[in-house]
Amino acid sequence: MSFSLRGPDRKYIGEIRKLTYEKLAKAVAKSVDATIKETKSEIKGAMGSAKLGKLSGAIGAGSDVSRNRVPDINTVGPARWRAGGFIVARGNSNRTSGALDAYINGAVITPKKGRWLWIATKEIPRRVGRYRMTPELYKKGGFEKKIGPLVFIKGKHSGEAFLIARNVQVNKALGFGRAQRIPKTGTIRPGKERRDTIIAFIGIRVTRRESRFDPVAIGTRVAQGLPAKVAHYLTGNITPKRQNGPIVASTSTSFTQ
Repeated sequence: MSFSLRGPDRKYIGEIRKLTYEKLAKAVAKSVDATIKETKSEIKGAMGSAKLGKLSGAIGAGSDVSRNRVPDINTVGPARWRAGGFIVARGNSNRTSGALDAYINGAVITPKKGRWLWIATKEIPRRVGRYRMTPELYKKGGFEKKIGPLVFIKGKHSGEAFLIARNVQVNKALGFGRAQRIPKTGTIRPGKERRDTIIAFIGIRVTRRESRFDPVAIGTRVAQGLPAKVAHYLTGNITPKRQNGPIVASTSTSFTQ
């Protein structure tokens, strides 16, 4: 008995290689896109757990797949082919970027003007429009007439001070913005009580923000699931299983011949 094995005709080898590269490139590109989407979701989830839900709206993401920019592997060649994605902080607000930096890396916050960082108490409104209440906004917003002028009082130690308002009435049923000026008649309305003084602002010299979430660690963990995603796409499973592993802020995959 005799037999022989013969490989495919040479004219088909190039076509087989081309189809193989195309299938692998599509699997890798889709896997990178899925990894970026999972990373974004994990980061926003971590921010929500850290009570930074509103700030998480600044987190954006993109990939070559989502932007239809995946190159044709047989045009650029396997050695130059790339599929990438990214996580980004959207918007041009210095306030947002500063807050993200502080909650990612931690920060020591000191006054930009003057000697004190002023923190509004629950006796007065927390905000004026879109902005957090400050002594300057207190004056501009007409609260010296609505509540009373601010008076500076030193604290028990050099790192503490207060801004108070005198002779006000307070609605104890309200959470914030409870204080009001007493009417000229001197009559205290039902449900309110007279206060000789209220603390409107507490002044401190410095405050610290501890790191609350780590997007790089999240991205590293999620990226560890990238090979498994590629395998699932190659075997025809359109939706790769979610991996219990690390995250990266960006990821990119290429081929080496």
